[in-house]
Amino acid sequence: MQLNSSTVAVVTGGGSGLGGATARRLVADGATVVIIDLEGSTAPALVDELDAEREGSAVFVAADVRDEAQVQAAIDRATELGELRIAVNCAGVATPGRVIG
Repeated sequence: MQLNSSTVAVVTGGGSGLGGATARRLVADGATVVIIDLEGSTAPALVDELDAEREGSAVFVAADVRDEAQVQAAIDRATELGELRIAVNCAGVATPGRVIG
């Protein structure tokens, strides 16, 4: 798939971990990424990092994926940036921990 700045992606849980890595890769490949994560997450710092590489490449929208209205507001923000073509769900709603020892 050819990505460019008119390709908009949303990544839930995009502030760190797998979501952060996914957001970085999508931006590196040319997409504009809306990072959806909880308020207080590291997502704003990641947006600053990504925007330093390519201005306007990432936007942070604070939302809890368990709240439909918050997620809808984040999706609405994404569609304001262009055609939403990619959605990646990396948000977790449980206590983080090692699965395999």
